[in-house]
Amino acid sequence: MFGRVNQYFGAVETNSRGALHLHGLLWLHGNTELDQVLVDANKPDAAAYREAIETYVDSVFKEVGVALIHL
Repeated sequence: MFGRVNQYFGAVETNSRGALHLHGLLWLHGNTELDQVLVDANKPDAAAYREAIETYVDSVFKEVGVALIHL
């Protein structure tokens, strides 16, 4: 679906109603090495880089709430 996956991370948690949901990250083969991104983002003078990463992630991933209707 996305291409060849090089690394992945996932975490399952519950919401306030106890429903399970998944948060995940897929790192595609041929992409910048995730380890190097983390090293670069943790440098003391990398505040602008961290902000750029956060802005990009927020532009790609959106949280959408779904209202349940009880009949």
